[in-house]
This record gives sequence, structure tokens and C-alpha cells, in this order.
Amino acid sequence: MSTLDYENYRKVIQIVAESFNASEDLTIDAAHDKVDIFDVSFTSVQGERKQFRILRKKYELDVVLKKEYFPGKEFDTWLSNFEYELEQTFLTNIEIDVDDNPVNYEITVKF
Repeated sequence: MSTLDYENYRKVIQIVAESFNASEDLTIDAAHDKVDIFDVSFTSVQGERKQFRILRKKYELDVVLKKEYFPGKEFDTWLSNFEYELEQTFLTNIEIDVDDNPVNYEITVKF
């Protein structure tokens, strides 16, 4: 894939939101000094307010999610489903790296 254009990173945002059963109130805030940082928030159909951050780079992007969204071992299952949905959407193999710190999972998606 060439550089990540507007439509492609929006697809990734939509895949993340749908993986949490987002309702229709998805909002994207790009009010940062850098134009490639997006804070996304939504309410799940269960009524839970969630948010995540996307950091867009030339050939990859980072998805930053709070660990609290994944009780127990749910993250591994979520990550497998996320990777599958990305590959189905972009019709190519996607490489994913995960770095976790005490608060967040930082997922690097390489196109």
C-alpha cells in the first residue's frame, strides 16, 4: 500500500470502533499541534463511553487503546479479530506489533 491517505486511516478507525460495538456517535478530534494525531470517542451499544488514539505515519499507524477495555485475556482474541478485519478490508497481509505499558496497548499497524 502506498502512503496512508484519508480514506484508509478512516477505515481503520471504523474497524476499531465496530470491534467495540460502537453506536452512531463516533467523533474524531484532530485538535492537536500535529495533524496526524486523532482522538476518537464513541459510545458502545451497551452505553459505555470509550476512546482511543490514532497516530498516522507514512506507511503505518499506531492505535492506542486502554488496557481496561480488555478484562482477562480478551485482548488476544480482540487483536486476532482486528487483524482479520484489517486484512479483509485492505485485501492484503497486515503486520501488527504490540507494545504494552501499564496503562495502554500501543498497536502498530504496518501496511
